Amino acid sequence: MKKNEEGFVKFHRKLKRNKFYTDANTMLLFFHIILEASWFDSDDEKRGELKISVSELAEDLKKDRKTIRKSLNILIDEKVISVRKSGKISIIKVKNYDLYQDSLNDVM
Repeated sequence: MKKNEEGFVKFHRKLKRNKFYTDANTMLLFFHIILEASWFDSDDEKRGELKISVSELAEDLKKDRKTIRKSLNILIDEKVISVRKSGKISIIKVKNYDLYQDSLNDVM
């Protein structure tokens, strides 16, 4: 079993206010990142981070790499994620991950 195949994630209804909400590819990518991001700190990843290549994302989501890169740039521009490169791997950090996943407060 993969590390993130158990448990739950939360999405606030205010997510609908984001500019990318009606962009199906970007929403799918955002959901995938939230679902795959580490929910605890480990030696390999911090909470709210996902280490993955663009090629792996494309394969997981059955999309081409150009579509994934475009959607990543939209999420970066909207300031919901940040991305650092480490060789061929991208370290994607969900901004405000703790607020999204720990709190019942209104966020987004």
